[in-house]
Amino acid sequence: MFKQIQLPSGLTEKLRVKIKKLFNNEQEIYEQSKKSLSTQLEKIKYKKKELVLRFLDEARTESDENLYENIKRDLDSEELKLSVQLEDIENNLAQAVKVLEIALVLANNCQRAYKKANPLLRGLLSKAFFERIAISNGQIVSAKLNAPLDFLCKNRIKNSAPFELNYQSGPGGNRTHDLCFAKAAFCH
Repeated sequence: MFKQIQLPSGLTEKLRVKIKKLFNNEQEIYEQSKKSLSTQLEKIKYKKKELVLRFLDEARTESDENLYENIKRDLDSEELKLSVQLEDIENNLAQAVKVLEIALVLANNCQRAYKKANPLLRGLLSKAFFERIAISNGQIVSAKLNAPLDFLCKNRIKNSAPFELNYQSGPGGNRTHDLCFAKAAFCH
């Protein structure tokens, strides 16, 4: 079963090159987002500084102090939100590239890895590759691959009896997923 879905080395290398090219383009978009968030963050910090300086310079009433605290709390909240978004942007692309690289290596060596694995690891590999697999009398009677492997291998498995194709496979969820898999039907 794993032999049918294992990606050939040549195909894996083509995928790696295409993914790198796509992620280089995506990096530009991430950099623009980072720049925008950094600019917004700097504006918030400036507003906070100005707020404190004005508060210290002016005579104030209790309502002025309440207003100051409310504005400061809102600015602190916005600063935290922007900081988290900036951190997420910095981590998302690197993590996506790492996950795809691991997936390519595993897909390129899945049959060998499965044969050498102990029963527990075989179960984990099966879960990583298959959404569902049905076995009757020791024979696989139906199998459905997890995304994105189902999309990548649809042409290789479309005529294979035990495989069920998910015609919705491929582009889906987030921007990086769309970018990586919407532009390529690599398993020809």
